[in-house]
Amino acid sequence: MMMSLYSTKLPHQLNQARTFIACRIKWVCDPYLDTTVSKEKDLKQVISFKNQLISSPSESLPLSTLSLLKPYFNLSTTALNFFHKYYTVFSQFQPSPSLPFHIKLTPQAISLHKEEQLILKSQPIRDDTIKRAGFLERRVSCV
Repeated sequence: MMMSLYSTKLPHQLNQARTFIACRIKWVCDPYLDTTVSKEKDLKQVISFKNQLISSPSESLPLSTLSLLKPYFNLSTTALNFFHKYYTVFSQFQPSPSLPFHIKLTPQAISLHKEEQLILKSQPIRDDTIKRAGFLERRVSCV
């Protein structure tokens, strides 16, 4: 009787066990992707500052006010250096000698913003956006 216990397999012994496999993945450098990522890494911050400037009544704000937004926009550098880095989007001016420096959008950035707004307001784009959001299907099925 003792022999038969050892020769039979118990149900829990039939389960397979998973083991950890140590493997290494070689990272392949893509110079084109790396260049694009390094150029566009501040895109969120640029858009955030652009929206901040567009929403102000004069479409410009004092540099000191924008510097206070540095922690909210996760800037890794000073606001002044950031605006100098993106000189094609932001320009610095002094309204009068007694006032501090202000930041505004360049004419090219304003033109691009207006073009973007026209595209977003165009009917085909709106229809596509509604379709992608699923609102068009719900509206058609309810009618």
